[in-house]
Amino acid sequence: WDVLQENPADAIRWYFYTVNDPGENKNMDMQAVQTVVRKTFMILDNVITFYEMSKEVAHAPASTHVLDTWLEMRTNALVTTVTTNCASDANLTQVTVEIYHYFRQVLSSTSRKITTVIYNG
Repeated sequence: WDVLQENPADAIRWYFYTVNDPGENKNMDMQAVQTVVRKTFMILDNVITFYEMSKEVAHAPASTHVLDTWLEMRTNALVTTVTTNCASDANLTQVTVEIYHYFRQVLSSTSRKITTVIYNG
């Protein structure tokens, strides 16, 4: 029960989805759960905060900025991959790993790139 006291339930569920396939034995690793919180849920929280801060701009006409185009392409690729995997063989572990990589490689790096563009012009 200590793990539930120290981590959100969603992070624990996400850990179990990504650690290995359903039905396989799982070794609970508190440090790995905390890594999931840091590398997935904190990034998602930052994205939501950024969106909330800039939601007036979110209703502006579609942007042709290279970062927006890149982000839209990567997001569409994720949607296609997840939809295909869920429709074909319901490979939940692969789907969650794809989403995890999207958080780490796309959302995390995009927030750094956007911050650089905003502050450096």
